[in-house]
Amino acid sequence: MKMDGFLLLLNKVRTAGKDQYMALCPSHNDHTASLSIKSVNSKILLHCHAGCAAIDIASDLRLTMADLNLNGSNTTPGFRQIEAVYRYTDANGKPFEVVRTNPKGFYQRQPDGNGGYIINLKGIVLTLYHQDKVKLAIGNATPVIFVEGEKDADRLWSLEMVATTNPMGAGKWRNSYTEVLQGADLIVIADKDSPGRDHANRVANSCYSRAARIRILELPGGGKDVSDWLNNGRNRESLKRLITEAPEWKPSRDNKAVGLVCMADVEAEEVDWLWFPYIPKGKLTLLEGDPGVGKSWVSLAIATAVSLGKGLYGMVADEPAKVVIASTEDGHGDTIRPRLDSMAANVKQIYAI
Repeated sequence: MKMDGFLLLLNKVRTAGKDQYMALCPSHNDHTASLSIKSVNSKILLHCHAGCAAIDIASDLRLTMADLNLNGSNTTPGFRQIEAVYRYTDANGKPFEVVRTNPKGFYQRQPDGNGGYIINLKGIVLTLYHQDKVKLAIGNATPVIFVEGEKDADRLWSLEMVATTNPMGAGKWRNSYTEVLQGADLIVIADKDSPGRDHANRVANSCYSRAARIRILELPGGGKDVSDWLNNGRNRESLKRLITEAPEWKPSRDNKAVGLVCMADVEAEEVDWLWFPYIPKGKLTLLEGDPGVGKSWVSLAIATAVSLGKGLYGMVADEPAKVVIASTEDGHGDTIRPRLDSMAANVKQIYAI
C-alpha cells in the first residue's frame, strides 16, 4: 500500500513533519486528531494517543497489519486507486487538486511544500475550474459552458469549447463563483438526476442578473452527463446546435413551487468543528448571556485564536484565518483593538465592518 492511499481512508489528515501525519482515529470517538501516522523502514506505523491498538485501527479500516507494508499490495475490497487529478489555482494563487478515484470517489488535497500533500483544503480560497481561462473567454464574448464535474469540463475543452465547474460537485456552489461569471454568455448543462437539476437551477439563480445571458440545457437521449452523451456518438456540432436552440432561462415566478431533494441522493457529511462541541464551521452559532458576563471578551478570544491558527481548547492547531467583526456597540479604537492587543491577536488577520 502507498502512504497516499492509506491516508485516503482517514479523516482530518494533516502533515506533522516529514513522512508524518495526524488524523482522527477510527477506533474511538475522536475529535482532536489523536492518531499519529509515520513511515519507518517501508512500513506504516500507527500510534493512537488515546490508547487504541494498531491492530484494532487497521481492522476498523478493513485492513490487516500486512496491508501496512509500503512495499506490499492491497487487496481490500473498496480500496481506492487514483484515476485522475484535476488541478486548480485558488483566489490567492495557491495550487490545490481534486482527485478522482476508482472505485468512484473524490477527495481534495493541497501541496504541503515538502513534496507531499495535505488531504484537506484548509487555507484555500476555492475557485472555479480553469477560472483564468474562463475570465479570458468572457472578455472575448466566448460562451462558457458550466457542467457538473471536472471530467465533463475537460471533455468539452478537448472539443475546443470553454467549460468550467465548481469543486466538489452538486450542492457545493458558492455565491463567490458568481462574480467570476459576471457578463458571461452562460450555458448550464444539467446532469440528468435530481441533484444535477437542482444544482443547475441553483447556479442559474445565483448568476441571474450578473451573467449576460443564461441557458439551461438537459441533453436528450440516454446517459447522465455530457461525457455519456458524447460517448453515444454525438459530436461538437450536435452540441452547438442544441445550445443555439436552447431558450434563454429566467427564474420561475411561481412562489408556490418547492424544490425537493431525495435524501437517497444526499451524501452524508461529517460536521467540521472550529471548537468541539460548541462552534461548527459553516453554521450559525449564537453566544448568549447576561450583560457584563464576558460575551465580547469570549468572542474576541475566539477571533484571536483563529487569527493566530491556535486551536481552541481541546482542538489541534489550524491554519491562521481571517476574521470579520460586526460590532455596533464597542468602539474599534478604544475597545476592540486594545482587547485584541491584550490577547496578542494577529490584527492583520482581523477586520471590522
